[in-house]
Amino acid sequence: MISNKSDKDTFQKFGGSVFQTKLLQSLLLDPKFFTRIFTILKKEYFTTKAHQYFFEKLYNYYEQYKLVPTLENVEIIITSEEDELLRNAVYEIFRNIKKSSISDTKMIKEEALSFCKQQRMKSAIFDAIEKIKKNDYDGIYKEVKEALIAGEESDDGHIYFEELDHRLEKLKREVIPTGLVHLDELLNGGPGKGELMVVCAGPGIGKSFFMAIVAANVITQGKNVVYYTLELYEHQIGIRFDSRFSGVSINDIEANKEYVRKKFSELKDPGKLIIKEYATKTASVNTLRMHLNKLLMKNFIPDLIIVDYADLLKGRKGITEKRFELESIYEDLRAMAFELGVPVISASQVNRQEFNNEVISIASMSESWAKAAVADIIVTISRRMDDKLGDKARMYLAKNRAGRDGIIIPLEPFDIGSMKLETKQPITNLDEVKKEIAAISKEEKDILQQSLAKKYKKFRDKGDK
Repeated sequence: MISNKSDKDTFQKFGGSVFQTKLLQSLLLDPKFFTRIFTILKKEYFTTKAHQYFFEKLYNYYEQYKLVPTLENVEIIITSEEDELLRNAVYEIFRNIKKSSISDTKMIKEEALSFCKQQRMKSAIFDAIEKIKKNDYDGIYKEVKEALIAGEESDDGHIYFEELDHRLEKLKREVIPTGLVHLDELLNGGPGKGELMVVCAGPGIGKSFFMAIVAANVITQGKNVVYYTLELYEHQIGIRFDSRFSGVSINDIEANKEYVRKKFSELKDPGKLIIKEYATKTASVNTLRMHLNKLLMKNFIPDLIIVDYADLLKGRKGITEKRFELESIYEDLRAMAFELGVPVISASQVNRQEFNNEVISIASMSESWAKAAVADIIVTISRRMDDKLGDKARMYLAKNRAGRDGIIIPLEPFDIGSMKLETKQPITNLDEVKKEIAAISKEEKDILQQSLAKKYKKFRDKGDK
């Protein structure tokens, strides 16, 4: 302890070093919080030389570069300190920051912000007393006014007439291509950072297959993916990626292990993939946030997050009705995408009565219409009997905030066993769409009649015997 101030004027009032370490962690991992508290947080509020040193280095770095330093830069700064005792003490704080969970930092940030605002106001009041002696009432007003707004959000909003250039710049979406050519063209490049894309289909149609294909395509672009699975085991998802990267069908992976390994080595600068499994309804969006925060602390920065799938997440506490629970899940996923600046792709079941439709619309999303309202992009996938026999499917672009929607995209091949998927030329003309649906219906009816005829013949032959 080095501070001469009373405990009530330092962070010692919150219990000492643990609070101070968690506060430094919050500053490092939450740039918005850093910029908000930056002007009212002072070195002397920390009570150990190591914590003061750590904060001073953060402060100086931000003053010079107008950025919060990365964990790598912090480590470089710390290890360059010549005083061995101080260096070891500061590095111990750094180690604790890296290994500690940040799930409980909300309270730390609120307490620290409140404390710093109180200290700023106390300082303003003491200054005001001196200004009263000089009849400097304008100075008092200015001092107290500044203290009142200290630590408040600095963003005043979008000043319309002054920010045309800024507005146009923001229209340039940073996208992550899905690798599915015709879909990316319609999405103006792919899902944008901070956007939520939802894939709707019935059970067993290929939601997980579709998301794994997109994730694999993104990895081959050199980008990092986190894949959360709440239905299949981690190794089952992993096998799908083995098949996609190697060209070996899923059932033949084990017999061709060395060939698969060889194909891995031939990938040119692939991104990284982390597959994380949670049991159904045991993980919430906050659970995913905590896991992502741990990855960020280990310098793993995702470019795409897959949640397979959102309907199987746990909703917010206190919500009992299913449709409100699902609404909260999708709202939280969209918020997470926005906060991290990363596209999130998830999936949703369709209503049972819509399951066999040739084209599945937004109205088919099960349980909660709010899911459709929250999502930025919605695609639906339908596969009738003849589609499955021919390794085909139809994708319907039901919602697209970045451009056109209401478009059918044929998918062929749509081969789950071999992890092969390609898009074909979209069907955009209404007459073509009607013709396509009519042809599908007739072909499927013929297949069904042939199947029933075979069954009847088999039954009749058995009876004759």
